[in-house]
Amino acid sequence: EETVQRFVREAQTTASIQHPNVCASTDFGKLPDGSFYLVMEYLEGKTLRQLNKELPQLPFHRAIHITRQMLSALGRAHELGIVHRDLKPENIMLVAQDGDLDFVKIMDFGLASLVHQHEDEEEARLTMTGIVYGTPVYMSPEQVRAEHNLTGRADLYAIGAMLFEMLTGTIPFQGPNVTA
Repeated sequence: EETVQRFVREAQTTASIQHPNVCASTDFGKLPDGSFYLVMEYLEGKTLRQLNKELPQLPFHRAIHITRQMLSALGRAHELGIVHRDLKPENIMLVAQDGDLDFVKIMDFGLASLVHQHEDEEEARLTMTGIVYGTPVYMSPEQVRAEHNLTGRADLYAIGAMLFEMLTGTIPFQGPNVTA
């Protein structure tokens, strides 16, 4: 039941953002056999992770172009009170659009939370506040500490980590294990 509620939440969240740099979801529902579906924009391209593997150090202008688009999309999400919470190169799709070979589409709002205080206890539980979820390399310190009331700053931290990786070919922090 919790997985279904998260699924519905992702569909509603993604649909509400309506920004050209966010992978659009157009429909969701439940089939007669009880399975759920989510109709999303078809994207043909490569993830930022794939690009990082092909070209570990991007030219400055290309990295900034990609980053500006991510920031634009997140600006819209944050205006709506939505924090993605799992930004990473695997969730950034680069597609060819209108002559731009690096047109950004942010995907996977499955861990998204709402910034405002939750009136409904069930809603608060679904946002997983107080539980550590995400990809450690791109998580802000407050997210790693499972602090309550994460804000858009957590997403900005992830963008900074991805920009660092695009420019240097390495992640900003490394340790002997995930916890470190």
